[in-house]
Amino acid sequence: MSRLFLDTAGITGEDLTTELLKIILTDKKYSPFQKLFYNRFLQKTEFKSTEDFLFEVESQNVFEEGRPDLLIYNDEEVYCLENKFYADFSSKDQLIRYHTLLQNNDSFKKCSIKKVYLLTIEKRKKYYEYLIDSLLDSGSREDKKFSDLFEFIFWEDILELWKSDDCIINALQEYIYDLYIKEINFSSEEIMLLKDQNVPELLDKFYKLISQVRDEITKRGFVATSIRSSYKWWGFYIDLNKVKVWFGFGTDLWKMSDDFISPIGIQIQKSSVSNSMAADKIRNELEPLNFNIHSQLYWIKRYPLKEDELNAGHLADMLEVDLRTIYGIFN
Repeated sequence: MSRLFLDTAGITGEDLTTELLKIILTDKKYSPFQKLFYNRFLQKTEFKSTEDFLFEVESQNVFEEGRPDLLIYNDEEVYCLENKFYADFSSKDQLIRYHTLLQNNDSFKKCSIKKVYLLTIEKRKKYYEYLIDSLLDSGSREDKKFSDLFEFIFWEDILELWKSDDCIINALQEYIYDLYIKEINFSSEEIMLLKDQNVPELLDKFYKLISQVRDEITKRGFVATSIRSSYKWWGFYIDLNKVKVWFGFGTDLWKMSDDFISPIGIQIQKSSVSNSMAADKIRNELEPLNFNIHSQLYWIKRYPLKEDELNAGHLADMLEVDLRTIYGIFN
């Protein structure tokens, strides 16, 4: 668990979920979840942890045959887990190469149990079966089919088995369900919004507005980064010596469930605070400034959507007041 941020920094999707799975399967804190996993998916009759089985759990090891997402092994058995959501195989024979790896590599020669699993979501089962079966039919293994060489593990089954109040497992569950499992459907009202050309024009205005605020605040002597963006965030950081503050536009700000609706705000992330101020002291200092704590974003303050205030000059005025106050708190 001590390497959580080191092991997951800058990665998303299959790589991120693979590393989180590895953390859960290696950290002693999660031994009850390990026992459930091995019993259910590796068909272990004993309820034992990774340490009990003397398993090594390694991710992204490089071999001549490729780089399996996850290897679980000891002196007697080896399991290869390849994690796929919607990506195709790195080459058509990726799983077959991993099957060959377990059979022929000197590291696993003495293992009596050797299995390759495809870790995916249920609605992708038929697609991946079709890819592998088509490849086997066209090659030298026409007498084989997917189920002869490989087995499935479904993320839905793992997440159902691991239901708990643990924050890491809950975050993993939310991430996978929101990005890969949950069906995307559009209501008639949403279709009408998509047909409304004012919507993309409005978003363009927000992007341009944030860029103008950045230019304005830079003129006032603050050190700001260039605009950084993702599909949810558009904004920049301001360096205040012992703390970095983010300002910009974010769809997650827009979706916060209260009466104050605004996609523009200022954020102080816990990781950006470089001094040792206690959380209670930070809260006591920031709450009078109308900052609210958020479980994922840390401290957030949204700026009002008023016609006479929604311009670069006025937003820069409000931002400058907050920045100078925040500087005084943390320095």
